Amino acid sequence: MSRRETYDKIPLQGNYYPMPSLAFIQASNGRRFSVHSRQSLGVASLQNGWLEIMLDRRLVRDDGRGLGQGVMDNRVMNVVFHLTVESNISTTSNSVSSSYPLNPSLLSHRVGSHLNYPLHAFISKKSQELSVKPPPRSFSPLATPLPCDLHIVNFKFQAVKVLQHHMKVLDLSDLHRRHYDLVL
Repeated sequence: MSRRETYDKIPLQGNYYPMPSLAFIQASNGRRFSVHSRQSLGVASLQNGWLEIMLDRRLVRDDGRGLGQGVMDNRVMNVVFHLTVESNISTTSNSVSSSYPLNPSLLSHRVGSHLNYPLHAFISKKSQELSVKPPPRSFSPLATPLPCDLHIVNFKFQAVKVLQHHMKVLDLSDLHRRHYDLVL
């Protein structure tokens, strides 16, 4: 997350910033309003307490940003937003001048993951010899639970045969640890 400010001296379009998947505004008392989306959009806070999201834009002329022509080929989009309101307890007394980083809450990370990384399960058929045996009643590949702020990007679960024994292997190859703010 990057703190952004609105400047009156620059044109309106200069106060819009990229919103890859999340934007929030936060009051000095720690109340936070967050907007999550599935796709990148433009966002601005042109007045105190406002969060304005640009869904689409049309340009009749070239804006000098490298396209070389106006943007007139707009298409219908299915935009999904999730809104959250939280009380942030990790703020300081003066959050505007503080260098303390503002991070999304754990709930915001989970909402973003739900929107942007839906679970896709791919299941293969078992071979005939493995399907004859009854499945185990339970399987726990981890000795302890994973931390709640760990994002599993990719994992592979497979059965392998080692010295006449069938073993189940869990490969957690892509993990991402997320920073988050505590909330009430």
